[in-house]
Amino acid sequence: MAKKLSVIAAAAVLALTLAACGGGSSGGSTHTSGGITETTEAGATELVIKASNFEFDQEEYVVKQGEPVTIVLENVQGVHGVNIGGEIKLVDGKPKTVTFDKPGEYQIACSIPCGVGHVKMVSKLIVQ
Repeated sequence: MAKKLSVIAAAAVLALTLAACGGGSSGGSTHTSGGITETTEAGATELVIKASNFEFDQEEYVVKQGEPVTIVLENVQGVHGVNIGGEIKLVDGKPKTVTFDKPGEYQIACSIPCGVGHVKMVSKLIVQ
């Protein structure tokens, strides 16, 4: 009886360990929709988007298809968030590393109502 309980306990521990680890794939990547892969890959290029009241520091940002990029939002003036193509959401101090699987253009918009110029606070991300 004790041996049977030991086997059951070991099986339960193994099941809990696999559930906690997620049994996921190797490489540390999680796929999102729209041709964008969120990743934890090291060595990514850094893209800094600086936001001030009612504008981003650039009209267009360019990244390379298939190469990991860490996107960082820096609030220079005011409080802003970023929504990139409805797929990537950022707030100041919480960067995300992603890989764009397909070339194209994504709209960058402020995601936090920041005043009278909020609706015009847009830019573009170009994936080449």
